[in-house]
Amino acid sequence: MSAMPRMYAESTLGRMKKKLIAAVGEDTFALLYKYFDACNGLYLDIPIKKIYEIFNCQNPELKLSEEDFIAFSEIARHENHFYYVLGMEEIYTKVPKSEPFERTLIHECLIEFGYDEFDTLEEMKDGKPYYVPEKNEFLKYSDDLYFEHTPQFMAMADFFVKKLKKNKKDAMGTVCDIVMNITDCTCTFNDVMEYFEDIECFMTENQLNTFLKLYNDLHNNTRMPCNNGYTPFELAKILPKSNKNPDVTFGPNITNALNSGDEQMYRMLEQTKGLNILSDEAKKQLSDFSEKYNDISQTKKVKVGRNDLCPCGSGKKYKKCCGR
Repeated sequence: MSAMPRMYAESTLGRMKKKLIAAVGEDTFALLYKYFDACNGLYLDIPIKKIYEIFNCQNPELKLSEEDFIAFSEIARHENHFYYVLGMEEIYTKVPKSEPFERTLIHECLIEFGYDEFDTLEEMKDGKPYYVPEKNEFLKYSDDLYFEHTPQFMAMADFFVKKLKKNKKDAMGTVCDIVMNITDCTCTFNDVMEYFEDIECFMTENQLNTFLKLYNDLHNNTRMPCNNGYTPFELAKILPKSNKNPDVTFGPNITNALNSGDEQMYRMLEQTKGLNILSDEAKKQLSDFSEKYNDISQTKKVKVGRNDLCPCGSGKKYKKCCGR
């Protein structure tokens, strides 16, 4: 893998910008920045030639030439942004050098700690078409804090305000955190559960049932980089049904909580069965946890001495087992 593109000095960039602005005008030049930022926000990674296609489709009156577009991509490539413009030879070894028009815009988060996340996202995107909203909506994604306030987004925010008594600002922030988790191709539903544990957000069983339905609706109607901007609901309509099995398993924090008999976590995860998001392994884990939970629940009803044998049948003293 070769070195990342070096950042040019301001004097060099200034000369490049001046030449391009003379050719396309200041407004077009500024608009190109917005399109690169919007593509970075909505897709996380996208071929440069696809950005050119989107730009010209939405701005046919500008008649931007391929040469001028490549000149802009060269400027962006050598500036500091939240993305990189890279050829595949700068990511992988033994790959022929790319022409400028064959490079890819890649969000910095995908390659900050190596290329595994980039590889994962590329694999998930494979064969999927691009969702391109109309121009005004598309350019909103140039703001890296923008989230589409869909009816499902607002319903979830309303739940936190009315049911969990959060103020509106905190509720919107919490839903944004959930959406960020949803759009991150490396995160799972487990991470949402652990997020609520971290912020000490506890719900009754009825509230959990409501939350899980709202989460399912939000997930299925959120635009995702791994779907090239489509929501799962939209993509399901235009692509053949996937035979991929659910792959959610339990991480260490959830495992530890359940092993300790955490009733709140147990009840929360019990509700996930109806969402068909748990892998076979996770279902077996939950079944095992269920038995242990019921055993621990029984010990709470019977007075057991700390030096007595534990009622769970482990053969250990109560103080060394469920009584810890």
